[in-house]
Amino acid sequence: MKFDKKILTIIIILVFLIILTIVALIFLSENENNNEIENTESNNIFPPQEVEEVISEENNVTNIEIYKVRDCISIYLSAINRSNPVYESVDSEGNLLVSEEMIAENIIPLLSSNYIQSNGINTTNVFNYVDNINNNAIFDILNIKRSIKNNSYQYVVYGVIEDTDYNFIKYAYYIVYLNITDNVFAIEPILTNIDNIDSIEAEDIEVEKNGSNDMPTFTMTQENLARERFNTYKRLMLSMPELAYEYLDDNYKQEKFGDINVFIEYINDNKEEILSARLNEYKTTNYDNYTQYACLDQNNNYYIFNETEPMQYKVLLDTYTVDLQEFVDRYEQLPEAEKARTCIERVFEAINNSDYKYVYNKLDETYKNNNFQTETDFENYMKTNFFANNSINNNSYEKNGDLYVYKLTIVNASDTTQTIEKQFVVKLLDGTNFVMSFSV
Repeated sequence: MKFDKKILTIIIILVFLIILTIVALIFLSENENNNEIENTESNNIFPPQEVEEVISEENNVTNIEIYKVRDCISIYLSAINRSNPVYESVDSEGNLLVSEEMIAENIIPLLSSNYIQSNGINTTNVFNYVDNINNNAIFDILNIKRSIKNNSYQYVVYGVIEDTDYNFIKYAYYIVYLNITDNVFAIEPILTNIDNIDSIEAEDIEVEKNGSNDMPTFTMTQENLARERFNTYKRLMLSMPELAYEYLDDNYKQEKFGDINVFIEYINDNKEEILSARLNEYKTTNYDNYTQYACLDQNNNYYIFNETEPMQYKVLLDTYTVDLQEFVDRYEQLPEAEKARTCIERVFEAINNSDYKYVYNKLDETYKNNNFQTETDFENYMKTNFFANNSINNNSYEKNGDLYVYKLTIVNASDTTQTIEKQFVVKLLDGTNFVMSFSV
């Protein structure tokens, strides 16, 4: 019996060590892959890691402040929305009624005491001192400044109001007061003509809890930060393309579009995809002078935000028009055959984006002259001989002098039973540049 107990003890210890080893290997495997673009759906299996920020007068306005202020304004916009269903009732004859008094009673507790007193605001005249909004509205902050006095955090905010159907409503200015101790807020809409937020000064007022002005909570994770940037830029593209154009990286803007009219045409051509776009994957990378949020939607379209400080960013909509530093660093470490393969992948990203201009400019000059005299000829060929959404399988490749010849199976990503066989030839040039041709 003693011998049996010793064997049993050894077996238990061995099983425990095996389990411990498996857990350690899983942990190491997860850490090795933590730089990959993260899938937002699978991330929900684990509690999201919150991002910590220090709020002080010496620091710039932080992300958590921006979204708390934005969400306070959202509560105000919901309160002043006369078409808000909570204000509707039906009389005995079935007629729809809207209670002006109820709307007024919901608005006033959100306004600062200073604003109420200086304007003599009551339930009768309050509509003269707030925005006139009759839609479900969203506010996107474009600029913000903060001052801290005693226990009051005062924010002067400039932004744009859009409805939930991506229609522009108006630009707007607000002063938002936050009482961090009691977790309450108050708002002052600026209804006079203002040139910029620097011409607005917030008063030193105390915000008291009144039962209606509780500050909303915002859980700040890397995923939420990526999602906010993604959704904000999507709204700007659809409601205010001129403003969205200004947010594009300068080099990218010039290379990709050249002028605002081409950008607007791009949005119109891709409107259905943009409307349905949702964040599917993301990756956050911290560089010396900026943070990069690389977002990918469900159609594999990129939205890349290079942010120097919260909400101050430049945008790129693909990974191939201009070279991202991360791409250059990785590309330089690749063997030449892999570089050629990477060039083909960039070409197919462009094809899937209907960016035929990029692909046309990468064609070998002799090949281009022999097969496609104009960019229009090339575009027509591509639309009829490739799929709208292509994925590629590499069957084999060979090197012929300074040329890399890849035999590819091109698969229709929307119907994987449909395939095309093509041969692509790539010649590597200086840096990340290249020229190519393919069988026609």
